[in-house]
Parts: sequence; structure tokens; C-alpha cells
Amino acid sequence: MASFAPLITSLLKKYKHPDVTKTDVLTALTAFGDLRPKFEDFVFNDGSTRQLVQLDGTIPVTYKGNVYNIPICIYLMDQHPYTPPIVCVKPTSTMEIKSGRHVDQNGKIDLPYLREWKYDGQQFTLTIKQSCQGRDKRVTSKVHHCLQHFGYIN
Repeated sequence: MASFAPLITSLLKKYKHPDVTKTDVLTALTAFGDLRPKFEDFVFNDGSTRQLVQLDGTIPVTYKGNVYNIPICIYLMDQHPYTPPIVCVKPTSTMEIKSGRHVDQNGKIDLPYLREWKYDGQQFTLTIKQSCQGRDKRVTSKVHHCLQHFGYIN
């Protein structure tokens, strides 16, 4: 991931805590090899936008004994690590978001530890992993959903 270091450094020029953020991003890129850094506009609910560092890709998650690569987007606010990341599932064309208690219809993940975020040096990669794990699936296959709907599988 050393090849990403110069890019990350340049992306974080406007961030309040670039050194900690860079460490967290590089650690996440090492832990989850499919994630890629980007610098893109994020549109907030009020319609305002802000350019944020985004980690985009998949992370492996075990669900009922099977490993699934969950497509996610993680946006790091310019106050990172003192403000929580915005974590979203980002389904592929063959998937759909399974909204529920912790995921809205747009894929935004809403978990208590993200709502009650307090930076205490916690490991950022653990935050990523926890965002996609749990008893509830975050995304589901459209084919699987269709087969269930017509009674071919449970």
C-alpha cells in the first residue's frame, strides 16, 4: 500500500488531522486489499456537498458460515478521527440493499457506535469490519430474492 501514500498525503491537505487520517487510511487499505482511495464530492441530506476522502471497494464478511464480499463506501469527514465516518453499502447491479434496523434504503449504515462516536484511538479497521457484520444482511442478491419470491428457495 506504500504506492498509495503520496496520493493519500495529497488528498488530506484540507483535513484537520492529516497524520492520523493517513495512518487510518493506509491501515485500512492494507487490511482490506480491495479498498481504493478516492477524493469525491459527498452530497449531504440538505443538498450541500463537500469533497471527502472515500474508501471504495469490498470487504469480506462471514455470514452463516459463508464469506461474502460486501461492496462498501466509507467517507472520512475532514475532522476525522473526531467525527465518525459515513459508511454505506454500495450494491452491484446484481444486488439490492436490504434496508432494516441498521441500514436505510440508500445503503447508509446507522449503528450505535457510529452515532455515539468518540475517538479514543480505536482501531479504524475494526470500525469498517463492524459496519458490515451483524445478524442482518446488508445487501442481498437480486436473483436470490427473486427465487425466494417465487418459492424456489426459503
